[in-house]
Amino acid sequence: HRWPLRSSLMINGMRAHSLAQQPQAWDGHAYKDRNEDKPLSIHRSYVRPGRNRLVLTSYDPQPHVAVLLLSEPRTWSELVEAVTREQTLPLARATAHMKATFGDDDDDDLVAGPARLSLCCPLSHTRIKTPARAEGCRHLECFDLASYLECAHSTSHPRWTCPLCAKPARPHQLRVDSWTTTVLEASPASRSEVSVQPDGTFGPVPERPAGGSSTGGGSQ
Repeated sequence: HRWPLRSSLMINGMRAHSLAQQPQAWDGHAYKDRNEDKPLSIHRSYVRPGRNRLVLTSYDPQPHVAVLLLSEPRTWSELVEAVTREQTLPLARATAHMKATFGDDDDDDLVAGPARLSLCCPLSHTRIKTPARAEGCRHLECFDLASYLECAHSTSHPRWTCPLCAKPARPHQLRVDSWTTTVLEASPASRSEVSVQPDGTFGPVPERPAGGSSTGGGSQ
C-alpha cells in the first residue's frame, strides 16, 4: 500500500488526517518505496447518512487506484473465534490434505516413509491449541491460530504470510485443520511431535538406537 505523494483528503468539506508516505528505503542501488503506508481509517464523525463527498488530491506522476472499504474492526481474539467457527476444514478434506503431502500414490517407484509432525507453533514455540494454515499451503505442519493473529495484531505492518512457506495467509485465507486437531487431542500434552504414516496413522517418534546405528527396520 502506498499513498500518492503530497496527498490530501477532504471528506464532506473537512480535512482528514495527513496521508504521509513512509520514508524510502535504500537497497544498495537506489531509493525505493516501502509500500508500507498505513491505510486511513475514517471516523464516523466525518460521514453522514446518505451521500458523502470525498476529494483526494495529490501531486504524483505515478498512477494510483484508490479503494474505499466499509469495514468493521475486530480484535485478534474475535478473529480466532470467527475463523474457527466459519473456516474449519471438514475432517474428510483435512485428511485428504494430509495424505497429499506424502506425494502421488500412483508412483510405484517411490514409497513414502513416515513424516515427523511438530505439535508446537513455529511462532510461539508452545503447544498448538488451534492448528491452522493458509488455504494455499501444501505442507503438513500447522501454526497456532491465536499466536499467528496476535502477532499480526501487534505489528504495524503485518505481512499476512504463512510462517512456514510464505504463502498468502490473510484472515479469510486461513483454514483450521480438523485432522491435526484429532492428533493433538489424542497425544499427551508432553509430546512435542509425532510420527505420521502415509495412511494417516500416527504415534510417538521412534527413538534412535544407542550409538546412532540400527540393524534392519531403522526409524527415520
